Amino acid sequence: MPRDDHEPLSDERRELDEHVTTSRRCVGERITDLCGALEVSRERLAESTGIG
Repeated sequence: MPRDDHEPLSDERRELDEHVTTSRRCVGERITDLCGALEVSRERLAESTGIG
């Protein structure tokens, strides 16, 4: 159910929103790190095998 944006958030809801935002940021950063590592691994494999 949509919330009226003019309705103040409870402290508990505000803390939950902050936690979710922080968690999403951490997950996004981790995905970026993993994608970078995967790209480096792919490049090293291509160099070592002469494929790619």
